[in-house]
Amino acid sequence: MTSSDTSDSTKALKPGSKYTNPITGEAISFSDFIAWKLQSVIRRWWFLMLFTTATGWAWSTRNPTIILWWNMAASYLAIFIESIVGRAMFGQTKADAAILREIAKFSEKDYKVHRQEIKLDERTMALVEEILARIKDLEPVQDDPQEILLSEDNLD
Repeated sequence: MTSSDTSDSTKALKPGSKYTNPITGEAISFSDFIAWKLQSVIRRWWFLMLFTTATGWAWSTRNPTIILWWNMAASYLAIFIESIVGRAMFGQTKADAAILREIAKFSEKDYKVHRQEIKLDERTMALVEEILARIKDLEPVQDDPQEILLSEDNLD
């Protein structure tokens, strides 16, 4: 492996980067940009139909030389396509992993904040329960509220 094999091709490029992921719009390296462009050609129905037609033509010639060369070319094309798709997939996976790590950081911070809120809520509930218990321990009022209101009206 060379150092370029292990380099992070998903590093954020300058905001004005001219290479962007066609799906997410994120900045990508030139090689990832080329991989996406090649995939946009390979993943078309006309490409599959053209390749199938050419394969049918090569086999229909019954010429061993044409069949041999076509099979070798098709094998190489399969390896080439798998390499391009794999490169794009691994590049996207690295980008997704970086985003997931950022989300995890936010989630951890969020959890700590909410945990503090929960502790405050638990303390508040404990205080409310304590207040209710103290109120319950107070002697109940023996007077009828209606009598108190009527006696206040008579004071005037």
